[in-house]
Amino acid sequence: MENFESIKNKTNTETIVEGVLNKVESPTLFEDLKKMPGEKLQALLIALYNERAKDLKPKDILRQVRESRFLEPSEISLKEFNSFDDSAIEMLGDDVEAIELSPVGPLGSTSVLSRISQKNIITTSRNNEVLSDASPLLAIEYEKRRKEGVANSVHLFTSHRVIRAQNFDKIKGFTPHFRAMFLLSGDKFLRRWELIEGFLEKHINYYLSVIKNSVTSKDFRVNKVKVSVSNLMISENLISGLKLDRNLIMKNTQNADFSLFKDNNIEIPTRINAQENIDSEVLNKYGVKKAYEYLLRNCKPLIDSLKTKYPDVDFDLDLERIAGIGYYDNLCFKISAQNETSEWYPLADGGFTDWTQKLAQSDKEICLTSGFGTELFIGKFKK
Repeated sequence: MENFESIKNKTNTETIVEGVLNKVESPTLFEDLKKMPGEKLQALLIALYNERAKDLKPKDILRQVRESRFLEPSEISLKEFNSFDDSAIEMLGDDVEAIELSPVGPLGSTSVLSRISQKNIITTSRNNEVLSDASPLLAIEYEKRRKEGVANSVHLFTSHRVIRAQNFDKIKGFTPHFRAMFLLSGDKFLRRWELIEGFLEKHINYYLSVIKNSVTSKDFRVNKVKVSVSNLMISENLISGLKLDRNLIMKNTQNADFSLFKDNNIEIPTRINAQENIDSEVLNKYGVKKAYEYLLRNCKPLIDSLKTKYPDVDFDLDLERIAGIGYYDNLCFKISAQNETSEWYPLADGGFTDWTQKLAQSDKEICLTSGFGTELFIGKFKK
């Protein structure tokens, strides 16, 4: 077992585990449980929780509701969610399949595919996990259709309530569980470069259409909308090339006061429009020229096309993005909007992943996944 005494800055979980292991007579308990076959561990946990539940009283149920941040119902009515979902689903193209997912997924489906920590996911006693993100399950559904012989591009959509174990109290507008829409597009890559721009345009166009339609319906008020596209390989190259503290950077992905470029004296603009140019010598100095050119080559035509359709939307290239490292591979986007009280919120986020490559055990796959915060939009932008 890992030596907990050697761990610096222990989390609360690690401290509790250490205390338990110090009290039991079997020093190999943790390793024994970890190696136990899934069906035996499941039987053990089911029996354990069954016995614990026998000791609970109605007052204990009410106490759990008071004390757990996971158990509060949404402040938004089911009628509002259904109305919004109905409208959004009507706007899907005929080539998009809308599906209803299970509330649980295979154990590890999120952490194995996306490298998100399993500690941020609620794992069940039956070796499943409650959905913290519907996108990995859409990737699994994509792979099922591939094995069934579907030859063309596959586009899958779902609207789902997900729950995440990390604490979002400090992030404005975020809640432990929330409703969101998810869209996934996949195909065999086979050097078909038009798929990159086509998938990105499909996803961004869909979310912008949903926002525009919501405003047109006069139920919502949106002052401004901004779309930022990025290539995470720029940040990855800087981290490896400058030997930056990756763990520190990962801890600050949601910190608005953290700037990868400014905090590390990197002489590259943080944001530019698609018409601006950056000196090649500067890009070469930091080893990011290739990643920058890949972003420009794939996203400038995309921005030009979308700008024609959405002239009131601001588009830019976010060069210092770090949110999504370990989740997306390279190209990604974010759609943010300002409400009638002038507050900005991130509404949609998406990017290319290697999940379908892992599932198919083939590098001849391309997958773009994205999500839209339905609960955040209704809660902060409804009139």
